[in-house]
Amino acid sequence: MPLLRSTKGHTLTLPPRRVSVGESAANEIPIAPGHGLAAVHFHLQPWESGHFLEDAGSGLNTLVNGQPVSWAPLKHGDVITAGDLSMTYETESGVPVLNVPAGEPDAGSPGPPDAPPFEEPPVPPSWLPPAALLPPAPPGSWRARSPSASRSGRRWKILFIVALLLALTAAAIWRYLNG
Repeated sequence: MPLLRSTKGHTLTLPPRRVSVGESAANEIPIAPGHGLAAVHFHLQPWESGHFLEDAGSGLNTLVNGQPVSWAPLKHGDVITAGDLSMTYETESGVPVLNVPAGEPDAGSPGPPDAPPFEEPPVPPSWLPPAALLPPAPPGSWRARSPSASRSGRRWKILFIVALLLALTAAAIWRYLNG
């Protein structure tokens, strides 16, 4: 599964659905205050072989590889910068591009063969609030939220199309009667 890796080596596995990232606790990936992010800073959406990033329009900018973007497909190794926080997007197929500096062992790697396994639990990243470290919600709770959100978006699209068709029909009738 694709993931985000911080400059300190902390990782967040991305779920196979659209997620929002920002300082609001309502985000799927909440970021602790103090890193210069908006309440909802950007969204990550599964797409083809990975994800794409969509800036949430806060005016605080989201950068991919140092370039401001409003929308960008992500590939392995892309660096996402939002506020003071930088994360690397990684996929299973790619080779990790971020090395953890010496002296900061990564809890996920066993280390050299002759070294004892790393026993200390990993320290949570400073940008991730403690509430985000809770176990994921059971699938039923997500199912209850997601369909209504997608149905609501679908309703607006249908209403827009119906309103557009009515306007075009009214314009055609008006031209016919006055032309």
